[in-house]
Amino acid sequence: MLGRKYLFLVLLFLFSVQGLALGAEKEFDEELLAPELKEKEALILVTIQDKKGKPMPGVVIDVQKGYIKEPIRKVSDDRGKVVLIVETGYTYDIRFLSLTAESGGHTERFDIGPGPEQRYSLTMTYDKSQDKTFVLKGVNFDMGTANMTKSSTQKLQPLVDYMSIKPEIYVELSGHTDNLGDAEKNLNLSLARAQAVKNYLVSKGIDAGRIAVTGYGDQKPIASNKTPEGRQKNRRTEVRIVE
Repeated sequence: MLGRKYLFLVLLFLFSVQGLALGAEKEFDEELLAPELKEKEALILVTIQDKKGKPMPGVVIDVQKGYIKEPIRKVSDDRGKVVLIVETGYTYDIRFLSLTAESGGHTERFDIGPGPEQRYSLTMTYDKSQDKTFVLKGVNFDMGTANMTKSSTQKLQPLVDYMSIKPEIYVELSGHTDNLGDAEKNLNLSLARAQAVKNYLVSKGIDAGRIAVTGYGDQKPIASNKTPEGRQKNRRTEVRIVE
């Protein structure tokens, strides 16, 4: 293993996420050298910050190891830091984990070879404003019912994961319909669909007290109800983090 006096040999890769330019760090982070690494281990020190460069605690990152399905998930500490010690010889994809599969944003990739003493620094910028309300895309129901289709449960897995790793988070699920049919029936149907999503989350171990549900029927369209495409967009379930 390389000695600490060979600090200059450490590989520092500074990445840009969501518009940051490549550049040198203002201060060297001693945490890069703090952990002792075994022969087949590498270290990735992730720093998460907002657009103004302020450290962001409590942000979840998803680390995918090669083609292995089960990802590594970590939460940034009070300094916005995540220390990852990973096995060499794999490719790692790092992204933000949020409420839905499509809200993780940019992915950074590390191709880590078999060589010893590999230490990397990664700075990622997280836009907190994105972490508010999301449409649960791919969560669909049988026509006129609150029965979720079989493929919908897979689309809910990111939400299950997010709420599992962040037990302090509370959410509101809201159901929405188009304007076809009776308004009162649509209102009841939208509530029943939101409740169905909640029931699924609870079945996966999420505390029911962390999930509020509401139905809006056709009261909050996001597209025109005059076209089939618009009505399809309006038939949706949304999830919102409750502050």
